[in-house]
Amino acid sequence: MDTKDKTNIINIFKYIVLNAIDPIRVFKEFENELKYCGVNISEIQCLLMDEENEQSGVICHTTNIGGYYLVPLGPYQKAYLLNYTVLLDSESAIKITEETNIDSNVMSDFGTLAQRPESISEDFQNMLVYLKKADIRVQNRSYMYEDSLNIKALPNSWSPYQRLLGLHMFQRLSLDDIVHKRYITVSNDYINADDDNSAMLKAHRDQSFEIRQVWAIYAFLLEVYYLQFEGTRSLTEKVNDLIVFINTKLCCYLEYELLLAYLFFEGKEKCVKSFFQKIQVGTKNSLKKIEGMAWDLFHIRYLPQQVFELSSTRRVDFIVKSILTKDKSFKDCIEFNPIKRIIKVEDNITVRYAKTPSDYFDISSINIISNPAVIDYHQLANELEPILLSIIEPSKI
Repeated sequence: MDTKDKTNIINIFKYIVLNAIDPIRVFKEFENELKYCGVNISEIQCLLMDEENEQSGVICHTTNIGGYYLVPLGPYQKAYLLNYTVLLDSESAIKITEETNIDSNVMSDFGTLAQRPESISEDFQNMLVYLKKADIRVQNRSYMYEDSLNIKALPNSWSPYQRLLGLHMFQRLSLDDIVHKRYITVSNDYINADDDNSAMLKAHRDQSFEIRQVWAIYAFLLEVYYLQFEGTRSLTEKVNDLIVFINTKLCCYLEYELLLAYLFFEGKEKCVKSFFQKIQVGTKNSLKKIEGMAWDLFHIRYLPQQVFELSSTRRVDFIVKSILTKDKSFKDCIEFNPIKRIIKVEDNITVRYAKTPSDYFDISSINIISNPAVIDYHQLANELEPILLSIIEPSKI
């Protein structure tokens, strides 16, 4: 069997599992065909978060402490782990880890924690205690990608380093240390912050896949705002023009972002309107704000990729992923369209959200003509920026 046939079978399998009423039956029906393709079925992982698959024992923390929102990406308390190892061996060990990624608007508070711990707010202190009590791991990887784009400031700025330092100090401290505010950095905190700082520099230098994703999302948002504010297009015209842009220039299918764009054009969904209303005609520093929105959407796209990173062929592990943010509109968007299912086959992870663009409009005309690997998304964004600025900030042109 050639590689193309194998890829087609894998894609069919993933599509059916992500949409089937009975995914367990699909798993069993495809077992021999996947083996014949040469797929190591013991490494296939699927996380279902449908109501009909509810199982007990999965704890999913969510809270709001003074405007600090801990938001899970899906209803993990309803999670059902589906894996050929589990199907064949009911005694397989399952381990669940809870982990949150830190939004940049919260990372600044970790910088204060490192430099002036006496200045942190009571709400932030209470959130730190909550995280420790709940035994939630704190992850800064997506933030590191974000700050890596601010590379001009990194060699000369103490602020990004302080944020990493404060985060590593928090990770090391015990609950008793946090409760009694014994915030003291040690040499290992500096070593870990040094390692992260080096990783940020490398991510920027190598223009990693994650950085390319952000530029693609940013370019997409620039086009969305252009279609919203330029002329008097109807909803259908905006959607059709956006699909042409996807097919001919973006050359990648951003499902989650496309649904938000449609709902923004439609103007009925309150949380989506709130997320996009940061930009209006006349808004100052609009490009910086759109860049921040792109990073928010990158969090949603990137975090599911980490759900199974602790798994092995002998044990099915998954990570309950959440994000800690102070942006209510971002938090509301996550809750509006949570993850429904995630499947991993041969290190490729595909996500099914509760709502998809096809639930709202016809997507059959999406027909991407080029390989996204050959697209320079940074250059595409540079081309789109002055076009949008001529409409919303003409003084910048």
